[in-house]
Amino acid sequence: MQSAFRFLTLVLGFVALTTDALARPMTLDEVPSLKAAMNCIAKNDYAGAVTLIKPIAEGGVPEAQMILGSIYQQGYGVQRDYGEAMRLYKAAAAQGNLKARLCVGVLYLKGWGVTKDYRQAAQWFAAAGDRDPDAQNNLGYLYIKGWGVPKNAEKAFQLFQRAANGGSAEAKEGLGEIYYTGSAKAKDFDEARKWLESAAKQNCASAQYLLGVMNVNGDGAAPDAAAARKCLFSPSRG
Repeated sequence: MQSAFRFLTLVLGFVALTTDALARPMTLDEVPSLKAAMNCIAKNDYAGAVTLIKPIAEGGVPEAQMILGSIYQQGYGVQRDYGEAMRLYKAAAAQGNLKARLCVGVLYLKGWGVTKDYRQAAQWFAAAGDRDPDAQNNLGYLYIKGWGVPKNAEKAFQLFQRAANGGSAEAKEGLGEIYYTGSAKAKDFDEARKWLESAAKQNCASAQYLLGVMNVNGDGAAPDAAAARKCLFSPSRG
């Protein structure tokens, strides 16, 4: 499978609001500081953002912990520190933050700051997967590869379906490839094209590539050189 994990490190620029009742709410005094920190990030003033957000994160607010963890993961305005990112993500995850659970899984998956551990990655993705399309997609990818979980294309298909319905472009690409190759379902070029076109519209480069291959080969339709060139040389493919 070519499904990429490209979105997994792009955690700056959002405040994860997918927390449950365990999460400590922000006080009225903390809200302006968090907004000011986000404004600093928008201006690439990460040092200023750290100064504003660190007290809030240490005070236990999961949104702030997520943002600060992202900054340490990326090394923006601070020395890159995967260990500190992991500490902050786990603190937010303990309060029910789904994106934090996703990010902990990513660090285990990539071996960033920890020993690479696919089983731990799968467990963390599963912990976020009921409501997080990105985690569902990642867990599906692990089932396709058999990393940390038994290889199971049917299970991967089910996870990709849930994630795709939640809007994940990578999961749509995964479904398209399953239908194209017949790895979990009977080959169905029409279904493959449907999911790949949907993912391509979201600038999923691997989907654009496979769609281009289908257009070259005439899989499920007449060969279309112009459409193939458009897919294969799309700006999002670099």
